[in-house]
This record gives sequence, structure tokens and C-alpha cells, in this order.
Amino acid sequence: MDQRPSDKPDHAKTGCPVQRTLTYFSPRLFNAAARIGVNDYRKLVDEKLRTAGDLYEFMVDEFHQARTFLLELMVVAILIIELVRVFWRP
Repeated sequence: MDQRPSDKPDHAKTGCPVQRTLTYFSPRLFNAAARIGVNDYRKLVDEKLRTAGDLYEFMVDEFHQARTFLLELMVVAILIIELVRVFWRP
């Protein structure tokens, strides 16, 4: 009997039927995924996620800038009120 090494994993020879089925069909699934453009779709999704992350960072920065401006405006208003109280005593 010829003892050639097999390129199949051990579970394909002796494992459960599900593992044998997956071992048999996985190359076909990868080839089919490559044909229908799963990798291109994944790149597109990654690009959109990166764009959404950039937009989120931009929006957070805008919020912080608006909050800082509002706080500065409140400090200026309090300063004007105090200056009016100090210099406008009847």
C-alpha cells in the first residue's frame, strides 16, 4: 500500500462530518468569495468606517470648540456685569 502524505488536516480524515464538509468546501468558498468581490467589499466597508471615524472626530472637535466659545462668552458677560457694578454706582 502506498503511504503518500495527505495535504488534508487530520480532522478531515477522522473528525466529525461537519469538519470534513468544511474542509472540503472551504477552498471553494474562498474562491467563490474572491469571484464575487468580497475583498473589494471589505475594503469599501473599511474605507467607509474610516470616513465615519474621521467625521465623528470632526464633529466632536466642533462640539468642543462651540462649548469653549460659549464658556468664554459667559466669562466676558460676567466680567462686563462686574465692571458695570464697580464703575456705575449711583
